[in-house]
Amino acid sequence: MLGSLLELVGLEKTYGAVAAVDKIDLKVPAGAYCCLLGPSGCGKSTTLRLIAGHDDPTSGDVMLDQRRVTHLASSARGTAMMFQSYALFPHMSILDNVAFPLRIRGVAAADRKQQALAQLEMVEMVEHAEKRPNQLSGGQQQRVALARALITGPGARLLDEPLSALDPALRVKVRVELKRIQRELGITFIHVTHSQEEAMALADLVVIMRDGRIEQMGNPVSVFASPATSFVARFLGSHNVIAQDGKLIGVRKDHLKLRPAGLGRLPARYISTEYQGLHFSIRMKGEDEEDLTVLMNEPPEEGMKPGDRVSLDWAQMDAYELAS
Repeated sequence: MLGSLLELVGLEKTYGAVAAVDKIDLKVPAGAYCCLLGPSGCGKSTTLRLIAGHDDPTSGDVMLDQRRVTHLASSARGTAMMFQSYALFPHMSILDNVAFPLRIRGVAAADRKQQALAQLEMVEMVEHAEKRPNQLSGGQQQRVALARALITGPGARLLDEPLSALDPALRVKVRVELKRIQRELGITFIHVTHSQEEAMALADLVVIMRDGRIEQMGNPVSVFASPATSFVARFLGSHNVIAQDGKLIGVRKDHLKLRPAGLGRLPARYISTEYQGLHFSIRMKGEDEEDLTVLMNEPPEEGMKPGDRVSLDWAQMDAYELAS
């Protein structure tokens, strides 16, 4: 299978006076894993539906391999979508669920069975071929839904919060499988998520959305290391946003240092400590009541009480200016 080059050109979707998607431009290289990331209501799921053909845009275009598919039916686009609920037919066997898209296309029974078994082998589910969906775990159902979506050989695979219903341990396991399959097949994946961890683990291209617009995009390392705006820095959850000398700067939580009162750049007061396994998360309040967090390998000094005055410090090279 070969992935498709996906381009969104001035894509817009309005509902009355509200722009759910606000004239966005995006190019996803063929065979890339792209995550649309952002809070609820930012426009990421609407963007996915526009790519899939489940909604019509108000203006702009969707292009696949330089072919305009903006107003084509979803079945004619060369895309396939896996929904958050997986949408497996409960009365069908796993084999018949996977083969169903070929049945709709009129493929002969023997051929569709052979192709469905090949897809189940790829996702390591052949031994469950005769079971019903309610006999499978959530992770197994997710693999079946993926196999069904891939059986038609789509150039672009669309995933709408596919891991949100799984427990944390299973979510990690399944996302490893997703990335493995995507790399082996070379299909373009467009994956909607609100999980920063999920996007950083899976994506070649992270697209952070806010209010229907693209706030920042790039590879995960560059976006994490250098958020462009205060919104991105706060949303990623790993940076503090600090007002200093009339500017906003960002400093990673693990780059802040806790100092005695008066011995650092920024006065603050201690609020609480939370042990999170790999580190201690120290919550502070700045002079303007802004929330600040320091990540440390060791807990703060014994006897520190909520309200105690402290200072925060950082190396100049660890601070960077942010747009508001």
